[in-house]
Amino acid sequence: MDKDQTSNAGQIEFWNGGMGEHWVRARDQFDNMLAPLAEAALKRGEFAPGQSVIDIGCGCGGSSAAIAALVAPGGSVTGIDISEVMLAEARLRKVPDGSSLTFNASDASTHDFSGFEADRIFSRFGIMFFDDNPAAFANLRTALKPGGRLTFICWRDADENPWLQVPSAISAKYAPPQEPMPPGAPGPFALADADALKSLLSGAGFDQIEIERLDRDILVGGGGTIAEATSFYLAQSLSAGWLADLSPKIYEAVEKELLEAFVPYAGPDGVSMGSSTWIVTAHRAS
Repeated sequence: MDKDQTSNAGQIEFWNGGMGEHWVRARDQFDNMLAPLAEAALKRGEFAPGQSVIDIGCGCGGSSAAIAALVAPGGSVTGIDISEVMLAEARLRKVPDGSSLTFNASDASTHDFSGFEADRIFSRFGIMFFDDNPAAFANLRTALKPGGRLTFICWRDADENPWLQVPSAISAKYAPPQEPMPPGAPGPFALADADALKSLLSGAGFDQIEIERLDRDILVGGGGTIAEATSFYLAQSLSAGWLADLSPKIYEAVEKELLEAFVPYAGPDGVSMGSSTWIVTAHRAS
């Protein structure tokens, strides 16, 4: 991690703690759950052999490895993330033949991209956690060659995402009251406002901006039984600190409600619930 970085300190601490450890433990579950969304975003990236790509918020490296296969032979991928915990897992990924795959522990919002002239920047749900979005996206622009393409996928509003909203509403009944997050604050829904997002990208020096809505069902925890989906959500909530201080009795009440809430969504492949995202593409303005 860069020694001089002081911005985004809260997010750096968060993703290097229990939440980062949870993502490592549940790496395959997250990858399977997000696969249909990631695949749609990767198709919009227009990757080709020989390209140089930066993967922002690469986490455990699933998207980075997928891109490395798309840019082989001769391509290179640099994954950047603030979580040393998750990057240790990412470095265990197999490097596709004919490409280069490296990982950098850094905050992309302040990272010095001198010397980079990337053809593409990509992010799978890793670009919504910047403390200063205008400065962060302006900095990302410097990593692209003129005309280079930015592609990312991010969540739309919480109310449009039952896979998270339904269990979160149950947790909120038992967890200590949370201060409402101001619009644009770092977090999963920081880029949910399409008009604000388009203005942000334009102001940061991007043009040819396209924001495409994608609504698709996903399997909570990547598939499995109702009990497995419940365990996945509870582990995520505990890692994030949302349910950390509950008594065993209250925890059991939360678990019981979650099990019941997931029943209507259960199918042969697992608990399938709606999700809503933006797939965003833009180019560095010359």
